[in-house]
Amino acid sequence: MNTKIFSTLALGAALTGLCACDNWVAPTGTDGELDMKALSVDVSEIEKVITINAGTDVRSRAAEYNVNDFTVKISDGGGAVAGQWTYETTPEVATLKPGAYKLEVYSHEVQPAEWEKPYFYASKDFTIISGAIERIGTLTAKLANSAVSIRFDEKLMRYLGEDVTVEVKANDGGTLVYTPTETRKGYFRIIDGSTTMVVTFSGTVNGYSENFTKTLTDLEAGQHRIITFKAGTNPNQTPDETGTIDPSTGIVIDASVTDEDVDGSITFEEEILDAGDREGKEDNPEEPNPPTPPGDTDIEFVLCDDLLPEDVYNYNEFGDGSELAPGTKQAKMTINCPGKIAGLTVDIKSPYLTDEFLGGVGLSTHFDLTDPKEFESALKGFGFPVKNEVAGKTTVDFNITTLVPLLSLSGDDTLEHTFVITVTDESGTKSEKSLTFTGHD
Repeated sequence: MNTKIFSTLALGAALTGLCACDNWVAPTGTDGELDMKALSVDVSEIEKVITINAGTDVRSRAAEYNVNDFTVKISDGGGAVAGQWTYETTPEVATLKPGAYKLEVYSHEVQPAEWEKPYFYASKDFTIISGAIERIGTLTAKLANSAVSIRFDEKLMRYLGEDVTVEVKANDGGTLVYTPTETRKGYFRIIDGSTTMVVTFSGTVNGYSENFTKTLTDLEAGQHRIITFKAGTNPNQTPDETGTIDPSTGIVIDASVTDEDVDGSITFEEEILDAGDREGKEDNPEEPNPPTPPGDTDIEFVLCDDLLPEDVYNYNEFGDGSELAPGTKQAKMTINCPGKIAGLTVDIKSPYLTDEFLGGVGLSTHFDLTDPKEFESALKGFGFPVKNEVAGKTTVDFNITTLVPLLSLSGDDTLEHTFVITVTDESGTKSEKSLTFTGHD
C-alpha cells in the first residue's frame, strides 16, 4: 500500500490508491477475492475537527495525521474476523469464502473517555461471490466520538479556588475531570441508546463552596461541546433569596453550552444556571463589576399598531389574509433585550388550544424558541425564529399572526385565550408580556 500521511495544510487531497489490476486471474475453487489495491481512506474533514472554534482555541494543530496506523478489519456475517491489518500493511488482494462481509477502517480502539484522541471510523458492507472479485474504493473516515472543551472566563478565574473541578461523564462510565487550567479537549465514546452527558461543577468560588450539575442531551458523534463558565453580576438585590452568588461581590456562576458539529455550525446555546441571590447579601462599595443600572438592561416589548391600545383582542380581526387566516390585523411585536436573549418561552393558556389539540400541529402549550426541541419544525412552519435566530440576540421580531386564527375553530366566541411571552436575558433578568384574545369585542 502507498504511504498516506495527511497534513492540515493539504487535507483536501484524497488518497490515490494503486491502479486496478488489469491482469486479474480468477481464484480457483469456490473462493472469491476482495481487491484492495485501490483502497483509500479519506479523512479530509479532519481539518474542520481539529481547528473547530479556532477563534478561541489557539491549540489548533498543524501536526500531520498518519493514517498508516489506522486499522483495516474484515469481518464475516457472524462477526468473526476474516482479516486484520494496519492500513500500511493491508494486502492488495484478500481471498475470502463466499458470503456477506463488512470492511471497517478506524484510527484506534476507542475508549469511553480520552484526552486529545479523536476517533475516526468508516465501514462498508460487501459480498464475495465464488470465482468473482469485489473492488473497494475510497472510504471517508469521519469523527465518531464527541469532543468536550471546558472554558472559564477571565473574570471568574479571579475567584476560583484551587479545588475547583468540572467532571464530565458520558455513556457507560466514560469520565474526565477538568481543572481551570486544562486546555485539552476530552473525547467521549458514542454508544447507541446513550445520548446524555452529565457536567458537574464543584469547588470553592471566592470562599464559598459550589456544587451543581447539568445534564446535556442529544449527544451525537462529530459534536464538539464547548462549555464556558462565566461570572456575572446579580441583577436581584433582594436579600432573602437564595442561589449561587457571593454575598460580598455579587458574583454569579453561570455556564453557556455551545454545541458545534463537524463543519463548525452552531446548533444551540443555552443558559444552564439562572442568576440568583444567596441569603445574607450585603452591599460592597468595592464590587469590581457592579450591576448595570436599570434602564440599560430593561427588556422591552414594542407592540405593533394593530395591538394598540386594547388589552383584549378580537381574534376574528387577525390573520395574514389567507383562507385559513382571513383577518387583516397583524399580531406581532419587537422584543428588545440589551442583555442578550438566553430564553424566550411561550405559554398558551386556553380552554381550546390544549396540549392535545396543539399536538396535532406539532406544538405544545409551552415551548422555548431558543431550545425548541421536537417542536422546531412546527415552529418554523408558523414563522417563528428558533435557536440562534433568537439566542444571543438583542432584538427579535415575534409574530403569532398565523396562530391566532386557530382560536376561531373553538366555536365559542366567549372563551379567552392568553399567550404569555417570557424573555430571560443572559444575566438572569426576566420580563413577560401577555396577549389575550377572544371572539367578540
